[in-house]
Amino acid sequence: MIGWRLAAAAAAAACYCFVCYSIYSSSIGILPVQKLIAYIYKFYILAEFIHNSKM
Repeated sequence: MIGWRLAAAAAAAACYCFVCYSIYSSSIGILPVQKLIAYIYKFYILAEFIHNSKM
């Protein structure tokens, strides 16, 4: 079971990344979804790593 702290951290990171990336992409006129997904995935892996290292 995923801890609520991990879920909150992953959700916050994903939302933050999505907002920043959306602003950045709209300023240059493109939105590469695959790159966005890759960034969110990296945030999730990082959050999971931090969560596991604290246990």
